[in-house]
Amino acid sequence: MQCIARGVQGLPITELELVTVAFAALSFVIYLLWWEKPLNVQRGVRVYKKRNTVEPVDDGHVLATAGFWVALGDELSKLPAAIINGPL
Repeated sequence: MQCIARGVQGLPITELELVTVAFAALSFVIYLLWWEKPLNVQRGVRVYKKRNTVEPVDDGHVLATAGFWVALGDELSKLPAAIINGPL
């Protein structure tokens, strides 16, 4: 509101006021995106990533898939080499 008033009066707007307006706008966007968040969830839902292997992996009742944490661990293990070698 103050930025609008200063603009109407022809006064300069400071960086602090701009940052404050930006934070308020982003907070409003996050609030809108958070609106449909499920509440009181009783159980989780597993999300699987397909493996790049040919032979099937016995993962209980799911074949040729890995859990989220396994896939995340695989990708994070590649991180030091990617940092050293740079982007592909």
